[in-house]
Amino acid sequence: MEYLADPSRLDTVLGQLETVRKSVPGNEWLNVPCGQ
Repeated sequence: MEYLADPSRLDTVLGQLETVRKSVPGNEWLNVPCGQ
């Protein structure tokens, strides 16, 4: 939603998502095939 409100912030939003991704331990990731 943040990107839709201001598309010029895409780099910032992607950086924030990467920070969250790195903070979640691998054993907590879901193992769901794409499209399921």
